[in-house]
Amino acid sequence: MKQNLLSVILTSLMITLAGPVGAQTDHGGRSNAPADPHFNLLPGYLQQADLPDSLLLLPASPADGSAALARDEEARTEAARQGGSARWQQAVRDAELNFPQPAENFSCAMGIAIDEKNTPRLYNLMRKMLTDVGLSTYGVKNKVQRTRPFVRHAEGTCTPGDEAILRTDGSYPWSCPVAWCSWRKAPRSPA
Repeated sequence: MKQNLLSVILTSLMITLAGPVGAQTDHGGRSNAPADPHFNLLPGYLQQADLPDSLLLLPASPADGSAALARDEEARTEAARQGGSARWQQAVRDAELNFPQPAENFSCAMGIAIDEKNTPRLYNLMRKMLTDVGLSTYGVKNKVQRTRPFVRHAEGTCTPGDEAILRTDGSYPWSCPVAWCSWRKAPRSPA
């Protein structure tokens, strides 16, 4: 419920500030896209100072020994048992945040091809939202710096190629689900 609320708030804020879906905002030549060689990010719609404050929007991360952390650990254990399954392969696709994969993942649900050619405004909306939504998680992420479960338990993940960068990037909040929930709430117009 809280994650859904965060998604609605972030998406509404981004759409309100961004104007029409097809608007090209260059922020006077300034970019809020992080310089990270692992991702091909477009500048988002928002400047760093305008991003939602995740410290105000999100609850504290699950405390050690809490029921919430026990549920997280149970889910982690169950996910690890899925290795090699169809569900595991879906998790690999879902974890890929480099475009065009996220757009391809949503194409099935939308019933249309989401790509630069057929739906350029929707495609770019998704790319710019990824930047804004991803950066908006770092207020909490930088404060908490919760060790990722695969590091704590000395396990692998479904995306071994990403493990080196993820080892030093806090696990709470996890940016992938925040991005997915925000995309899910984005306008449904394919044009």
